[in-house]
Amino acid sequence: MYKKLVGILICGLLIANVAIQATAEEINNQANSQQIVKSGPYEHGDIYKLYDFHDSKISNLIFPKEFTLAPVLFNNEIVEIIEQLDEDMIYSYIEKLTSFGPRVTTTQACIDAGKYLYQEFQDMNLSVRYHNWSYAPDYFGSNIEATLPGNDPESDIIFLICAHYDSAYGSPGADDDGSGVATVLSSANILSKYSFNHTIRFVLFSGEEQGLHGSYYYVEQAYNRGDHIVGTFNVDSVSYAINDINGSKVKILGNEESEWLANYSEDISQIYYDYINLEIIKIISPYGMSDHTRFWQFGYDAIQSFESEDNPYMHTPEDVIENCNMTYAKCISRLVLATIVDLAQSFYGEQPIEIPVWEIGDKWTYRFDIYADFGVYWKDVAYGTSNKMVYKVVDDSGSDYKLNFKGKFSGWIEASIATIRISRLTGVKGELVVQKSNLAIKDWNIKINGVSFLMIGKIPVPLPIPLQLGIDVQLSPGYQILPFPLFDGKHGILPDSTLNHSGYIKLLFGILFDYENEWMIESHDHPFRCEKEKITVDGGTFDSYKITSGYINHKIQNYYAAEVGNIIKQEIWIGKEGFPDQPYLEIKQELISTTYEG
Repeated sequence: MYKKLVGILICGLLIANVAIQATAEEINNQANSQQIVKSGPYEHGDIYKLYDFHDSKISNLIFPKEFTLAPVLFNNEIVEIIEQLDEDMIYSYIEKLTSFGPRVTTTQACIDAGKYLYQEFQDMNLSVRYHNWSYAPDYFGSNIEATLPGNDPESDIIFLICAHYDSAYGSPGADDDGSGVATVLSSANILSKYSFNHTIRFVLFSGEEQGLHGSYYYVEQAYNRGDHIVGTFNVDSVSYAINDINGSKVKILGNEESEWLANYSEDISQIYYDYINLEIIKIISPYGMSDHTRFWQFGYDAIQSFESEDNPYMHTPEDVIENCNMTYAKCISRLVLATIVDLAQSFYGEQPIEIPVWEIGDKWTYRFDIYADFGVYWKDVAYGTSNKMVYKVVDDSGSDYKLNFKGKFSGWIEASIATIRISRLTGVKGELVVQKSNLAIKDWNIKINGVSFLMIGKIPVPLPIPLQLGIDVQLSPGYQILPFPLFDGKHGILPDSTLNHSGYIKLLFGILFDYENEWMIESHDHPFRCEKEKITVDGGTFDSYKITSGYINHKIQNYYAAEVGNIIKQEIWIGKEGFPDQPYLEIKQELISTTYEG
């Protein structure tokens, strides 16, 4: 019985102390290695080269680099949206577009196709315009742009989904790129009935097959206007798959700067797998030969989605609708649609709160409270308090911070067979090691030495019982609870960590009870959300960021305040919701004072 009661109480101490001190060094300001295209038009032939965009440098920045994030775990409204996109919708758009015949830029077929696309956007009640461009007197075309304005008046953020509607000589272009156009039109048709925080643009380019000309002039104009395009999704050839294996995969291409968009899409594919049914093949490379590369050249983040196998009919008269796989095109289109919807509603671009820099001697003092109810079956309760738990930075060399902590702890264990009082003379001390590189707790150890008393009613037994506890924990990879950089509305997944533990509990120097144990816990990835909140604790009133993580029966809330460089309040509940008869643990900590000055 003592093993169970005291062991669970100390596990509670472990959880709290591990969670309270997630710290790391300040992120260096990362220079934006953006690129800019040369000022003049490209010569014939230049456009077909494979560009190494890392060799070029941007001359000036028109917008700050956004910070990446992960999508919300699941949203029924997104399911409602993407389920509207089906094979029939994709088929109807490809069928109409191929009815114009080969749509070579400057030909009447391409011009007529552009008029059809313009009218489609207009019928959706979107703001639509032609973006006309001219490469030479006899080589020109029109891009078609439709806009769904964001409803946040303070946001100038734009997300863009695009494809090219022209085709190669002699090719009806059903897959390349009628399928991409169908994705854009289907997305616009569905989303025109909704409203999101940020603006979404639907853009269809001409001049792609003959040199990426339409997208070059479009992006150049957007750059010169200072358009804040955070992410672009280029859909080029997404309907060819000859079997179920190839039809279950999609390639996503991005450069290093755009990798976050590929990661975001991959997260979406997993979250909504039952509705998308795709495995992502992610390719991170500075090379590309479709319209997304024009965005790279001007310093914008962009990715391309395309089919997992080469289409032997591409650029031939056999690129017809009969050789398209509509189910495959639907799945890729749903992936793109779900990703852009999640971003358009949830993306935040505010200047984030960076990781604090700690110095030797910085101290934080907390009040610590724990309450554990072991459930109806055991009918046991444990609770205790430390009014002054002090953490102090003692080493900031190398890649880690090292902190010492100490305090006094007192409390009670009320069991069905006995009541134990933990004296206020009980001391707590330990060490904490935090990795600077990934904001995570690496090592943690604690020792508790004190006195406890068996109680008869409210009267302690005259013979005091020495209490000795020790716990040593290593976490790999480090346990992360503060997902820096912090900003309002940030959400995503905190990674898992393996915890290796060894510990001992002794009462009466082993005469009454002597217990040692080693065990390992593998935690799971868990979702988090970050929100701004002003709160008051013993140490004052602070503008904080509340980071909520966990699941319905296991929740942690950490309140971080930049001005004190640490967590100012922490609340942990395990077993609180939905299981009233089961064990329940609650831990609270609040900042009392600090010497941190930033």
